[in-house]
Amino acid sequence: MLTLACSGSTSAPSTLVCSAARLDDLGLQPGAGVCWATDGLTLGDAVTISMRGAVTTSSVVLARPVGAEALRDGVTALDERLRACGRKGSFFPDETVSPFAHELHRRLEAGRSVARRRRHGWARQDSEELCASLLGLGVGLTPSGDDYLVGFLTAHLANEGTASRVGELARVAAETAPSMTNAISAAAVLAASRGRARQELSVVVHAALDGDAARLGTSLEALLALGSTSGTDMTVGVLDALHTMLDLKEW
Repeated sequence: MLTLACSGSTSAPSTLVCSAARLDDLGLQPGAGVCWATDGLTLGDAVTISMRGAVTTSSVVLARPVGAEALRDGVTALDERLRACGRKGSFFPDETVSPFAHELHRRLEAGRSVARRRRHGWARQDSEELCASLLGLGVGLTPSGDDYLVGFLTAHLANEGTASRVGELARVAAETAPSMTNAISAAAVLAASRGRARQELSVVVHAALDGDAARLGTSLEALLALGSTSGTDMTVGVLDALHTMLDLKEW
């Protein structure tokens, strides 16, 4: 699956950024056919996007060593900024929202508790329990539970001390996402399970693992701006992953 984005968009797994200022300018209709060739992409009957001279970027999140002091600093900075700037919604419900929103929040918190109670490594049963409690949970194009899991996986796969220990969780997420959530969100979960993430997320994860509060402040703003609450939901997943690393001394 490929995502077509307008000019100025940031890099993300399987995303093609074209020169059009707005996708509406391309005049595409729902259900337009797509033809992929070696030198370009044809959309519908008349839109051709040339691939000649195209620049490719890697969305692979490289694992790196993590120090205990840097990790503590990263957790403190991320926690403070998320509490101050996180968007109201699934993980931070407004007191005036509907009973549905409160029930959604309760179920998301139950999923978080599964993630946070883990000990070293992820067994098959624990991985299945976490995926069953989060995948497809929420509203919108990418449900909050999916976004949380994307952030949680990405953070663990970026830390040399934990990357090899979440292999089973990554496998279970990739196996079960297609049947538990929509195709677009499942593609994001699959990318995360393979250690691939959009630019806004990977920058925040590495800044937090490095304990770089200044870089975290500027990069988190861009991540939190994603979607309605998607950026916030991913950040909650990252923060919970960092907390488990601290609790288990995984650095």
